[in-house]
Amino acid sequence: METPKATQAAPVIDAEDAEIVTAQPTQLVPIERPLASLAMLEHAEKVAQRLVQTAVSVRGMAIAKLTQPQDWILFKDREGNEQAMLGASGVAKIRAPYGLFIEPLPGGTLEPQRITSEDGKRQGYSMRFLGGSRFLGIEQEMEAIRWDGEKFLGREDSPSDPKLSTYTLGMSKIARDLIGLKGVPADELRAAGLDVSKCKKGSGYGTSQERGAQGVAEAGVAEQAEALWKEILRRTSGDEEAARQTLKEITSYPAGTGKNGAYKAFSGVDSWQKMTKEQGIRIAKEKLSKHPQWGDHAGERQPGEDG
Repeated sequence: METPKATQAAPVIDAEDAEIVTAQPTQLVPIERPLASLAMLEHAEKVAQRLVQTAVSVRGMAIAKLTQPQDWILFKDREGNEQAMLGASGVAKIRAPYGLFIEPLPGGTLEPQRITSEDGKRQGYSMRFLGGSRFLGIEQEMEAIRWDGEKFLGREDSPSDPKLSTYTLGMSKIARDLIGLKGVPADELRAAGLDVSKCKKGSGYGTSQERGAQGVAEAGVAEQAEALWKEILRRTSGDEEAARQTLKEITSYPAGTGKNGAYKAFSGVDSWQKMTKEQGIRIAKEKLSKHPQWGDHAGERQPGEDG
């Protein structure tokens, strides 16, 4: 039997003599110009650091120069830490400086598509798109979904217009998820000079009714609320205490059941700045017009009364 010959490619054991023949050790290929390669890595690290610093700087500018407390929604995590998320009104303000954009995907459309949830219990509209920031040079495929009848703090568009609604949500997702304007520490807002006590309140700040009473009015509602307050002052001859009591009366309501289920009684608000919904102002105006003391026909003799 011919003995196998050892090669230099790998260790071989001779079958008869059980002798280990050692192969040549592997040779490492030296890196050409190692100092140049190290310099390239250091340069890449510095570029990355500058990009991060730029993003932080731009976010700081957005907070301090472009937004107001009313544009932010405060939340508390499980540990009680305060964090902020930019609302739709704030997204509209930073859209141009950040160069936010929404474009259709290849072969796609920005027309919202009707969808049904996997469990078949909900319906809504979905829009898939390419979203990003031209200023930061980033983009990503994203999806915005609006479910019928959904309600949440910070919504400032009309649910009756699904295209506008999903498009607005898409812009918000770019600002919050892609740029990082959600989960912003509340101290960062304070450092930028914003009064966080004027921010809208989200989860972690009591019940939804309490949050609604403490929140700041949405776009276009503040003017209506202030006008209502001035009208109440006019009717009460400038008596602020009587005006506040009247405001509480016309913004309160008893417990009941609505299309979204049962709701608790609400004692009303004592400041027009706490009025957050256009529908609430409309109802308050109706109640004021029928108020027994300050209403449109207060003091008029009713049919059947003596006199």
